[in-house]
Amino acid sequence: MASRRTVELVQATVPALQAHGLALTTHFYTLMFTHEPELKNIFNLGNQAGGQQQQALAQAVLADADYYLCGPLLSWGVPAGRVHYEVFGPDQIVSA
Repeated sequence: MASRRTVELVQATVPALQAHGLALTTHFYTLMFTHEPELKNIFNLGNQAGGQQQQALAQAVLADADYYLCGPLLSWGVPAGRVHYEVFGPDQIVSA
């Protein structure tokens, strides 16, 4: 079960990810390819150059953070594998 602090931290990341997710993932890929250039062989560098890979990662991270803690997501059609905890009130955190 997530602690109250974990809930607060995950919820606090959503606005930052919405505002800066693409910058974060662009920086991530720059660092990764600088320090581990052999990984370029397993990524589509055309998607890197066009920004598609960075955008896809930013959207995936945001979706996971946004879905990590929320209300009745399963009943809204969010896949069960994407829901980590459901929150039904400040003291009612249950595992999905």
